[in-house]
Amino acid sequence: MDKFLKIFFILALIAGAHLAVTSRATFAQDSSKEEEVLFVAKKAFEDGFYEVSLGLLERFLKNYPDSPKATEANLLIGECYFHQNRFLEALNKFDGLLTLSSAKNIKDAVLYWIAEVHFKGNSFDRAAAYYTRVAAEFPKSVYLPSALYSLGWCLFQEQKFDEALKVFKTVEQDYPKEPQGKDSSFKIVECLYNLKNYAETKEKIKNYLKALPKDTAHLPYLYFYLAES
Repeated sequence: MDKFLKIFFILALIAGAHLAVTSRATFAQDSSKEEEVLFVAKKAFEDGFYEVSLGLLERFLKNYPDSPKATEANLLIGECYFHQNRFLEALNKFDGLLTLSSAKNIKDAVLYWIAEVHFKGNSFDRAAAYYTRVAAEFPKSVYLPSALYSLGWCLFQEQKFDEALKVFKTVEQDYPKEPQGKDSSFKIVECLYNLKNYAETKEKIKNYLKALPKDTAHLPYLYFYLAES
């Protein structure tokens, strides 16, 4: 879908949402209308229209304050703030959700996004604490691969290469089909190199080149570390 059609589609959805939310007296008890408005907000978010999504979500909460989807809407508002680089507002929204018993079903997501805010602010120790909570409290969370990978990054940024290496190896082993699993292979190379373990660095690179010889995007990166080692 080209940009014009995408914008037209979003505007059409917004128009539909506007009709839904301005008819509260008629539809306040109609859960299908709540779902429709939230769907439009999600669609706008997925297409990168964060300001549009934010407006729809705020209107949703105003018109359906008792909706069971209210916590989900608040989480998405926090994510809108995050993608707009409004990190303090995002953190306030996520911290507020963390204290609500009604948000316990999305607690893993809240913890993850709090960690992401701290990571963006280069507060790697704080970010690591929240990523660790995701892993410890929600071992089956969909956020787990990302949380572990980002935890490895936090440790790497703090030059805790031994600890980072262990985390990246776990991600590589447990999530080989996820993007984080593949990316962890490269971070393992960097960890080994920074630990001055040049023999293992070369072995890791050679194994990767043997397994994926057509990964031309990463060849300069791998050959650089191979040469340096």
